[in-house]
Amino acid sequence: MFSDIESFLKSLSLNESFTVGSKKLASFFRDREDKEDPATTLIAVLTSAGKTKLGEYIVFSMLDTSRSDLDLLSEALYLRNVTRLLLKVKTGHNTSAKVSELIDRFQGSLSMSDADMVFALRDAIRGQTQAGKRPFSLGRVNHCRLAAILRLEAESMKLRLNSIADQVGSYDMRRMAKVLPLISIGEEMALCIANLAQKIETKENLGQPVMSFAYAFKTTENFNKWFAKVSQEQRLSVFSRAFIKQSRVVIPTPTLIALSSISRLALGDNSDPISWIDYTLEGCSVHSFKIDARAGARKLGDANGFIKEGTVIRGEYDNLNHAYLTAPDMLTKSFKRDDEPSAMELVALYIQNDMMLGRLLDNPRVISSAGVVEKVATLSRSMAILQKIASRRELHSGQANRGVVKALLKNPTNIPMTLLRPLINFRHLSLAEMKEMIRSPYGIRRQVYSEIKAQVNTKR
Repeated sequence: MFSDIESFLKSLSLNESFTVGSKKLASFFRDREDKEDPATTLIAVLTSAGKTKLGEYIVFSMLDTSRSDLDLLSEALYLRNVTRLLLKVKTGHNTSAKVSELIDRFQGSLSMSDADMVFALRDAIRGQTQAGKRPFSLGRVNHCRLAAILRLEAESMKLRLNSIADQVGSYDMRRMAKVLPLISIGEEMALCIANLAQKIETKENLGQPVMSFAYAFKTTENFNKWFAKVSQEQRLSVFSRAFIKQSRVVIPTPTLIALSSISRLALGDNSDPISWIDYTLEGCSVHSFKIDARAGARKLGDANGFIKEGTVIRGEYDNLNHAYLTAPDMLTKSFKRDDEPSAMELVALYIQNDMMLGRLLDNPRVISSAGVVEKVATLSRSMAILQKIASRRELHSGQANRGVVKALLKNPTNIPMTLLRPLINFRHLSLAEMKEMIRSPYGIRRQVYSEIKAQVNTKR
């Protein structure tokens, strides 16, 4: 069993979303339920992962909860990002062509009746949500107009994130690491708002919060059967208690992570992640939180969306500054003094973020660090990033980037042959490397294989 667990843990990646992690975990436990005791298997998984980042990722994946469409709509209708852009123009800030175009669209398309609709709908949602009434109906609201307004907010958020990224110098690695949570959380929020706009436009039902791990068990009966066995194990009592609490308050995962950073300060780094989460959920209701940070309260700065009353931290989820309470790897923050991250660490953090990864590839320190660009060429599936590496000579040449061309040729993404063909020569690859790729062509595209074979034949 332990060899299977070690193999399974290697299949998990901190770069994947918690929803993906929850699906993998549910599949793993579901497949073993009839052969092994679920509680024993879960204990073995949590013990093997330990108090590592992976262990933390596993626990948050098992408690992963999506935000309800109604809560997202209520938040988006404040139009905070659109308002920021309008204020920039009003106060005389220089704006890009994209910003000007978006503002023209907004001002040219939003009428007073639309504004009245936004205000009325926002108040109605908040009133029904606080009263606990579900489901909520949009009634006679113009679905197409509402969807258009939400798309403007999503696009405004993206432009704001681009502006933030532009202000971070590619040489300042410490600041790049600090800004990652803000960029990542913002991009996810913009995507969710855009998806919600599409759902409203097509008049689909608004979704309720979903716990991904339980949902991935396919049926409620299957999950309840598994959880009943787990909850009987005394050693898993904290996990079981936290899971039940989360199923009642359904806090979206980014918020639960941010608040668990406060609990981590209270309990200390030597305690385990599930203890931080359990302590957090003790002080959480559906809309607000109240957590005693104990001695750790002094490390928390002011004006971050919460109120400090002695050692007690309280506030509402919608006002919380998630980025301040989240580490660059999107897990809990330790609040220790951080050393400047290495180029390889930053690449690992930004591998899913094209905007920031592209900026890293403009940094000579990153380019000259052995194996860093090769890692990007191996792991990235972004056409924009891979084309950049293939087309810029400094990114695929030199001793530090010796393995980049080979990684590009093996990458399954459909990189245009017009970019790859010039790289298939003996300046970038030795004859031995080309022969090895011909002998073991697994994963190499047919066109790439033919070009390599033709190059080798010129030496015969």
